Amino acid sequence: MSTFEHPAPASAPTAGGQSERSMTAAETERMARLVGERRDLLAEILAVTGRQEAAIESGLVESLMGTLNEKQTLVDRLRVLQEQLKPMAEVPAECRQWSNPEARQRTRDAIADSERLQAEILAIDQRCEQAMLQRRDELFAAIGRTTGAATAARAYAAGGRSAAAHRSGSSGGSLDLASG
Repeated sequence: MSTFEHPAPASAPTAGGQSERSMTAAETERMARLVGERRDLLAEILAVTGRQEAAIESGLVESLMGTLNEKQTLVDRLRVLQEQLKPMAEVPAECRQWSNPEARQRTRDAIADSERLQAEILAIDQRCEQAMLQRRDELFAAIGRTTGAATAARAYAAGGRSAAAHRSGSSGGSLDLASG
């Protein structure tokens, strides 16, 4: 159940000690429209989140960056919608005036769809985060192997130079194995 459906006591006092105000039919209609817009926006965010996941799986960093920018724009729009809906969500359900029961049911359905969409978005975002962490760990491991190999090669090369210097410099010259 969302914040739009939580009933409050009919005589819940406000800060001024008066009962909650009722929403007019026009305000209720506006709320229903905003709830529908919110659902549609969440559907767009879900589609972009799916593209985000595909970009991560494919390792397409440039595509991922564009997708994340697009998603941020949509999330910003969602934040604005949420702010517009916030005062309406605080009005108890029984204090709203609906033009008809179908309009109320459509709004309930839009709210349920929104909650489902949000859950899907969060699940994909969690998978994306895990995939990015795995890629980071793989990258660090590869860098470690590369760095380790480079360090070993430098040590080997330095050891070879050291041994050559030792052979040529320790006895004061070279050893002639041909002489008898």
